[in-house]
Amino acid sequence: MPATGSFRAFIAISLPDSIVLFLQKLQSDIRTKFPDITGSWTKTDSMHLTLSFLGNIHMEQVANIKAAMNIAASQAPSCKLFASGCGVFPSVKKAGVLWSGLKGDTMEISNLHSNLTTILERRGFPRERRSFRPHLTMCRLKKEHDPLMLAQLIKSFQNEKSLSFRCKTIDLFRSDLKPSGAVHTLVYSAPLSGR
Repeated sequence: MPATGSFRAFIAISLPDSIVLFLQKLQSDIRTKFPDITGSWTKTDSMHLTLSFLGNIHMEQVANIKAAMNIAASQAPSCKLFASGCGVFPSVKKAGVLWSGLKGDTMEISNLHSNLTTILERRGFPRERRSFRPHLTMCRLKKEHDPLMLAQLIKSFQNEKSLSFRCKTIDLFRSDLKPSGAVHTLVYSAPLSGR
């Protein structure tokens, strides 16, 4: 990897195939049952649980980011999560994002996020202002939708849940924006402690 230039980057937990397949089916079922939902549907093979969006970084910052990831990961146990139901941000009246939630060892994930964010901040990376809510973005809604329809959608899929999976690493990705959508390339993985 060359030591010059910059790229958009984020740190995330990658999803196994079983979760990707669950999300593909969930998207398909939503689109079938609620055809009036319109927007930009996320490609399931590029879905992930974002821990920290870094924005544009320079190549010389990568070593610093890897070091921060290694520290945070070494202090975090591997944990189990599963996808469950769906919801919208920020509310059914002003919905901009349709998501599936993540449940399971969410306290461990929140602690990992908090620790990673603090370590990165000490190393010069600004802290994100929005609060951390583990979710998987399924669709970016492009127009205003009927709040009653969205409430019905959320209720209809509230009992849907995937198999659980074990998080074993946190991953640094490069994100390249293409006309067909973002392309994510794995740059580095830091193993969780496994306790």
